[in-house]
Amino acid sequence: MDSLLKRKLDTLKHYLADLPDTLPPLNLGSQPITSNYCTQHNGPIVFTECGPELVNVVKVLNTYLLKDPTSAILQKWVDDGTDWVDEQHELDPAAVGVE
Repeated sequence: MDSLLKRKLDTLKHYLADLPDTLPPLNLGSQPITSNYCTQHNGPIVFTECGPELVNVVKVLNTYLLKDPTSAILQKWVDDGTDWVDEQHELDPAAVGVE
């Protein structure tokens, strides 16, 4: 895994660990990269819990990115998660501490 992707995973882990429990659900894969990479067959993956438990998502992403570091879908999910936290911070900076 390259250092940029590792930094992105570490950032996402930090962001998710510090979230309050009152934010809207996190959707991974809600916007497909292309129809070849992600389909809406079963819809996006939706996480309805915030807080420390959500950090486990990063562990799963890390495990599978170590097996396939060029996976466009997994890389997009890392970016989607980070973008989601950034959006929540813009809506309520006091509730979501993004450094």
